[in-house]
Amino acid sequence: MSKSRIVKTLNYIDLSRNMVFGKVPEAISGLEKLNVSHNHLCGRIPPSKFPASAFQGNDCLCGPPFPPCKRSMK
Repeated sequence: MSKSRIVKTLNYIDLSRNMVFGKVPEAISGLEKLNVSHNHLCGRIPPSKFPASAFQGNDCLCGPPFPPCKRSMK
């Protein structure tokens, strides 16, 4: 997902339960709503206003609203 481009006019994206792999892109900050729960995402969650439920059930996400990332994941 990290190589995905998010169109500036896009407001809401729900990719929950879609077997999405990769990292969460920085561009999520421009969205009003987001749900990428229950996929295979890993890495640091970019700064965002979204609750933990938007990211739950992924393989190894870290950073707010989850525990801090280990050095190797930053």
